[in-house]
Amino acid sequence: MATARRSGRLTIFVRFNSNTNIPVTIDPQWTVLRLKQEIATNQGVEASELRIIFAGRELKDDLQLKDAEIPHQSVIHAVRGGRWSARPSRPGQVMPLAKLRLSTVGEDEEEVASSTDGASSRRQAQYFVYCKTCKQVTAGKLRVCCSQCKEGAIVLQQDPSSWEDVLKSGRIRGSCKKAGCDGNIVEFYFKCAQHPASEGDRCVALPLIRANTREIPCLACADDRDPVLVFPCPDGHAVCLECFAIYSTTKLNDRQFVHSDTYGYTLPCPGSSGETKI
Repeated sequence: MATARRSGRLTIFVRFNSNTNIPVTIDPQWTVLRLKQEIATNQGVEASELRIIFAGRELKDDLQLKDAEIPHQSVIHAVRGGRWSARPSRPGQVMPLAKLRLSTVGEDEEEVASSTDGASSRRQAQYFVYCKTCKQVTAGKLRVCCSQCKEGAIVLQQDPSSWEDVLKSGRIRGSCKKAGCDGNIVEFYFKCAQHPASEGDRCVALPLIRANTREIPCLACADDRDPVLVFPCPDGHAVCLECFAIYSTTKLNDRQFVHSDTYGYTLPCPGSSGETKI
């Protein structure tokens, strides 16, 4: 496996018809059609009978695997037969799920678009999670499964555009391609992007932590840090994670957490005089 990585090739796991994961060594320059041919040879089927699904997308034959944003040791689904309902085609390449920008409280569509277009090359991480394995905040990757059978062989009918779409069940629909499953509700979850994770591994999503693409100084130390926690206050105050840890510890020691029936124990924004809390 290490040799494959050094040669530029990757190992992925193909879940054929939602059965056992089959390791396949791929070249990122391959097209999806080339991957289908590899799977078809191994499984004794026709490549034309297969559909490849990854992160809520059915991947088209002419797409190069590197453009599908498939990391090392990812699980993809190869489905043979079953019922199909094609997603309406759009001009150009479909954006991978990992690159979709999710708006949060205090952001509108124009802000989301400008922050995405103007992001510097060193600050591309979009989602952040708390990883129990790493025991820290890390970059995360967004994944999907069918809420009924829990398999990833589901194709999104529309993309999520906000954190509410991702965190609240039933807002986004899809079409599950697993034989015998008629599920049409999408369930989103996150994995740590720092290391390969097992099939059932999940991480806690942190929607208030964002890449500091606009280079906003920390409210407390005034340094330009990345990432930052952005309070859901009208001014969108941002603090670096180190300062937020100190702020939280101080409030905890002083017993100044405030209980909310909606959110549980919360903290006020240190830069606002109002009651905005997280």
